[in-house]
Amino acid sequence: AAPAEALADERPAAAISTLRAAELTGATILARDIADNISNVTRFIALASYDAPPTGDDKTSFCFGFTEVDRPGLLVGALHELARDTINMVKLESRPSRAVLGNYIFLVDIEGHRSDPRIADVLRRIEAQTGLFKVFGSYPRWRLPP
Repeated sequence: AAPAEALADERPAAAISTLRAAELTGATILARDIADNISNVTRFIALASYDAPPTGDDKTSFCFGFTEVDRPGLLVGALHELARDTINMVKLESRPSRAVLGNYIFLVDIEGHRSDPRIADVLRRIEAQTGLFKVFGSYPRWRLPP
């Protein structure tokens, strides 16, 4: 509902939001079913300045990039830290860094909460191998309802 709530302050604005959020905030719906692919799934996130407490079924999201010259095995070396501690990586996505042509930032989701000493340790080891490193946070893992 937060994107739709931003519309309530009367400034010209628009939001892509759920129907329920529009109903709760009284926002005007300008268009429905805007996906360009029938199988498209839109996920909405809530941001906070703190981690959610551990639930036992959590994910941690982080990103990293390299400042050194690209070489074979650079990415594998960082990701090996996850395998070494049997931590499951559930997402790996690369995005151009925009700093240098051919340089990428990697977005990663792993199972576990960063307050777990094992997760905290592997994050420290990955950070030590990378020039850019940022943990976005830990949060309960969303699962499809049965």
